[in-house]
Amino acid sequence: MSSPTQAPGSLPRRHWLLAAAALTGGPLVRHVAKADASLDSPPDPNRDKQDQAGGVGFQTVTLAGTVIPLSQALHQRGLACDPDGVEDQLVLRQDDPDATLTPILKDSATRAFWIDPDRFRDQAIRLTGRLYPGLPYLQVTLVRIRDAEDGVFRIPEYHCEVCAISSRFPQDCPCCQGTMEFRFKPE
Repeated sequence: MSSPTQAPGSLPRRHWLLAAAALTGGPLVRHVAKADASLDSPPDPNRDKQDQAGGVGFQTVTLAGTVIPLSQALHQRGLACDPDGVEDQLVLRQDDPDATLTPILKDSATRAFWIDPDRFRDQAIRLTGRLYPGLPYLQVTLVRIRDAEDGVFRIPEYHCEVCAISSRFPQDCPCCQGTMEFRFKPE
């Protein structure tokens, strides 16, 4: 079954309308454009994005702040909680007037936040990621940390000089089994 915005054959409705307008000689184009308001507004780059796993739309955002444990964030706000309920949760305390807390989804992009807390927590950080409707978690796609040497936000990585392999989190090199060293990705 077609969706309300699509005609049979799975082409978007506006394509069918524009094709019909072009075949009828042109004056109908103005009428079709008025009927389909999406043609008059600039395209939303996040409108049609789909998650590969489940077809769920998402919004891409970049947030600035500091990564801290949820228990610390709650304590700073005077809230008590059972430690075992939030002990492994991390949040981004945003650099906004309300210090908004955004929980971070733990996956391969953020694993270093848990494994190497000295480098990733309590630092000025910018996270680019996906917010899904109905979920409070940020799925991080890009991490930038302020470099203490020059104050510029850079992409952290763990790198093996021997094999020229990089990773987002500390681990042994998957090729030579040597140690991967922390560095900022050369730009």
